[in-house]
Amino acid sequence: MSGTLRRAAGLVPMLVVGLALGVTATQSVNAQTYKETVIYEFTGLNADGVNPNGPAALLSDGAGNLYGTTYTGGAWQYGTVFKIDGTGNNTVLYSFPNKKGHGGRPNGGLVIDSSGNIYGTTLVGGAHKWGTVFKLRLTRQGYEATVLHAFAAGANDGGRPLTGLIQDSDRNLYGATFAGGALNEGVIFKLSTKGQFTVIYNIGTNPDEGTQVTGLAVDARGNLYVASETGGPSQYFYNCIDTNSVPSFGCGTIAKIDPSGNETLLHVFTGVDGDGGSPLGAVVLDTAGNIYGATLLGGMGSCQPAYSATPGCGTVFEIDNSGNYRVIYNFPASGERGAGPVGALTMDQAGNLYGTTEDGGSGSCVGLYTNGTGCGIVFGLNTSTSKETILHRFTGRRDGGNPEAGLFLDSAGNLFGTTWDGGDDNGCGHGQGCGVVFKLSE
Repeated sequence: MSGTLRRAAGLVPMLVVGLALGVTATQSVNAQTYKETVIYEFTGLNADGVNPNGPAALLSDGAGNLYGTTYTGGAWQYGTVFKIDGTGNNTVLYSFPNKKGHGGRPNGGLVIDSSGNIYGTTLVGGAHKWGTVFKLRLTRQGYEATVLHAFAAGANDGGRPLTGLIQDSDRNLYGATFAGGALNEGVIFKLSTKGQFTVIYNIGTNPDEGTQVTGLAVDARGNLYVASETGGPSQYFYNCIDTNSVPSFGCGTIAKIDPSGNETLLHVFTGVDGDGGSPLGAVVLDTAGNIYGATLLGGMGSCQPAYSATPGCGTVFEIDNSGNYRVIYNFPASGERGAGPVGALTMDQAGNLYGTTEDGGSGSCVGLYTNGTGCGIVFGLNTSTSKETILHRFTGRRDGGNPEAGLFLDSAGNLFGTTWDGGDDNGCGHGQGCGVVFKLSE
């Protein structure tokens, strides 16, 4: 099943972004003693959110508060922005209304400024109904919503922003859209702190580049790193995702766009011969300029349906600072050690990677991206030895199930994340729960 068709309206509530590094915690990725604590269970009641989404991680303000979005739920069932404080209390900061001019269906990737204002994107809504960039301004009465940009999906604009937002050192915001632009393949855009909107790249300019951007990252020099789920050279078009819900086929690419708007393809995924396919989250950069990411498909194993040309269970890859690409980990066999990594990776100061898979592991959840079962896992990966350690297997019950987002790593080495399903079995009316916020600690 494609990352493009999740559960709502034929488009995913998942595509978000990440900054480069900025994590100071150091811990042992080989530790086997991680304990999960469910911090909050979403209920879908009393304007509560439903289905916290990703693949970007929760946002922290440095004071112990975590921020995120839910794709549905809230007062009008069009999603929420929420805050979880250090004691586990959940506050809905904003419920997106089903009203003309307002956005709806937020899809993660929040940015918070020094004044406490929050920025993000919605997949739908706005004056032209093609999504928005919004700002939640902190006032004495609470948060006040402003639409900074309403997408029109025209030649000079994008539509359906899927990646959420990232921010550079000058506080400019960046994001990407699925539609619109000069070639109607979407755009990568920049939004200044004064609200000036600029298209910095029209997707599809290079016929061999990826389409459907799923994650952005930015380095200290202002270079953008673009992960695309589909597209690439035509000879790979039918290797990965084969569904009518995506605009083109192919296994996706990783590209770099410099501050002048020049693109360089860093890797074209083929999905065969052990290569990965279809990255569904932003890459992460280490201090030496090496790039790491994960792919939903490809590698070894046999997790995909029989008709798929790419049978693997997903990979973790590296592109070193000389441009050399290698797969550093293949999720093995039929997914018992996790399958289908979908969230952006997180790196600690020692260079260990942490991430989630939506499928595989244990539990009775139905595989959403793979041909197997399992409710997903949290994993750690030593990049030097390529050794994977399973930090938690979700059961799909009160501990959560099917994580779709990356992880936030605090200075004490605790990992925080969300799951799409699980939690209170009575929530959401389908016996699977509305999702949870969890903490893993040694």
